Amino acid sequence: MIHPNVVEAVEVTELFKYISRTLLKVGFELRSEGTYQTKQVFMDGIEKPIGAIQYEGSKDFEKKPPSVVNLRFNRLNIPESWKEQLENEYPPYRKILKTVITHKFTSFDEETRKYIYEMCVALSRS
Repeated sequence: MIHPNVVEAVEVTELFKYISRTLLKVGFELRSEGTYQTKQVFMDGIEKPIGAIQYEGSKDFEKKPPSVVNLRFNRLNIPESWKEQLENEYPPYRKILKTVITHKFTSFDEETRKYIYEMCVALSRS
């Protein structure tokens, strides 16, 4: 299995890397935890992952490259203030489920880049 950092599905690969770098830059920790399509997101003081960055699509990147990157947050592991922020302030790419709030991205344009950066910075300050 190919690790997400070396997949060459051009646009979504750059998107995955950008989300990873942005989260690291604003103070979150990322771990692969033995998975190849997912990086788990951790926050200081919380032992469980608060979320994950994940490729969506085929499980075999060599047969079909991924076409979507999602950044999801586990509702049980994030502060209450984040839930409100993620549900109300960052709506364009989000899907709210019972256990997770997911933001799905399919392109890596300036609008997407700005959205990701602003969301990550805001969460790091909460």
